[in-house]
Amino acid sequence: MGAVCAMIADSKGRSALGFFFVGFFLGCIGLIIILCLDNVKEREERHEVLRRQNQRLREQLKKDRAVADRRHQESVQRLTAHDRALGLDTNPRQDQLTNGETPPPGTSVGYVWHYVARDQQRGPIEQDDLIALYDAGNIDDNTLVWRPGLSEWGRFVDQPELGGEA
Repeated sequence: MGAVCAMIADSKGRSALGFFFVGFFLGCIGLIIILCLDNVKEREERHEVLRRQNQRLREQLKKDRAVADRRHQESVQRLTAHDRALGLDTNPRQDQLTNGETPPPGTSVGYVWHYVARDQQRGPIEQDDLIALYDAGNIDDNTLVWRPGLSEWGRFVDQPELGGEA
């Protein structure tokens, strides 16, 4: 029984010597134990595949964000030129918004944000600087953020002003 447990353990990426003794002393119970355990080699392969896929998705996200940022900047430049030509200022500023009012879609406000990093509240920080921290990987989707006008702290990814979900 010890030899059978050792062979099965080795095929599952487990310690053959350890399971030899388990099978030798426990007999069928040792065999049942090794048969119930998952295959370490398969788990490591799945983990590696997921890690590579995650890395590819992060790279794609960076590229998509760069394209979106470039398009946004071009739109802002066109709108700014349009405003100058008409002698208007259609870009609401943070001090113009009251009572947590949300700006119209497609407008840039430049909120001042606070965030939590390493269990410490940080800020105030400009919105563009906060997004740069995210792009650099210093904060992630689950980082808690807050700005004046919000009733409570929320995750970075849930803030539409930061490019997250509404």
